[in-house]
Amino acid sequence: MTTVELDDAERAALITLLKQTIAADPFPMSVRSKLLRRMLAKLKSGSEPAGGAQSKDKPR
Repeated sequence: MTTVELDDAERAALITLLKQTIAADPFPMSVRSKLLRRMLAKLKSGSEPAGGAQSKDKPR
């Protein structure tokens, strides 16, 4: 498996693009949409800073 090193700005841009693409997908249960959601989950799980800052998506 290939690992891609992204800085914070690149990771944020990719997360934004994935969210927009998923939201605009007319077939949310398609294989493609499910793949994009899995990719987004992986990116978001690796995007937490060491300090443990909370994401906007999580309830407080």
